[in-house]
Amino acid sequence: MTTLILSRLRRRYPTVARDLLAPLLALIDEAERTFGGDLEKFHILLAVALRSAEHPDWTKGGAMPETTGDLPSLWTNVHSIALSVGIPEETVRRKVRALIAQGWLERTDHSLRYTRKAAEEMGPIRDALTRLAVSNYLTVAAVLADEG
Repeated sequence: MTTLILSRLRRRYPTVARDLLAPLLALIDEAERTFGGDLEKFHILLAVALRSAEHPDWTKGGAMPETTGDLPSLWTNVHSIALSVGIPEETVRRKVRALIAQGWLERTDHSLRYTRKAAEEMGPIRDALTRLAVSNYLTVAAVLADEG
């Protein structure tokens, strides 16, 4: 099914490019505003946030955890982040220090986790991501319906 959808989207790309690109650009614009133009920080924070989203307790109740305590998270470290995002380890280390100072990451020993403060302050980016998902869903559904 994925191959069929990709094939149809590639064939129709000139007619759907605007619908796919506009919400992606809006997401990147929001990330640039939130991170003061430093998209590497955004990239690093996303890698750590993904570790929270991968925790089995993250999706209990079907919504983002609402408690005031720590968010559930699988821990990660600077080395793992550098490997996963392709940013040099020293750059990751420097930007992680800044994200810790901002309160968006916390460190225990050599492990890092995404904080509730980050989750709250990432709200506009989460909203832009949701709009991107909805837009892409509607675009793909329209392509599939047209070529049914």
